[in-house]
Amino acid sequence: MSNIVLRLVFSYQMTFRFIFCSCFLIGAGFTPATAQKYNLSAGIRLGTEIGMTSVARVAKKGSVEGVLQYSNLYNATRFGLNYRKHHGFLGRRFNLYLGGGPGYSWYHANELAETGTSNPHLNVVVGVEGVLGRTHISWDYRPTYSFGGPRVFYSETALSLRYVIMKKKWRPFKRIRKIKPFWKK
Repeated sequence: MSNIVLRLVFSYQMTFRFIFCSCFLIGAGFTPATAQKYNLSAGIRLGTEIGMTSVARVAKKGSVEGVLQYSNLYNATRFGLNYRKHHGFLGRRFNLYLGGGPGYSWYHANELAETGTSNPHLNVVVGVEGVLGRTHISWDYRPTYSFGGPRVFYSETALSLRYVIMKKKWRPFKRIRKIKPFWKK
């Protein structure tokens, strides 16, 4: 009986993830990126793994995120750099993002393994973020493919709470040019 319940729960989780990712990918192409109210923010990451995170805006619609985290479940420390492409959502302060990048994992020695191992991995990241004042909040889901190590595929999800160190300047009249008098052409 419990085996059937576990299969149903797992299938509903996978269906939810597939629907969420599909809707995100379809909707991402139709919305302009107007959020990203920050140039640099840093904070903590709480979820299946605990760690530190920092995000820097590097393009008009893109940012780079660095994550250093510890997994108690896998007894590993992980570092990753992800490029994220942003898509506007619910006004100027909230957006969806999709991206990915390389990373590296260090598995610590425990009672099962006498020596630790390390290996590279690739992340894909899908998430939602918002900036309220100087508080930058985001939630993401990260499937990861590992090149070696005890597990080849694993996924994680977390809520990140960051402080906005450098705000993006808002210039509402940036695109409006001054009209030149007709005699100065």
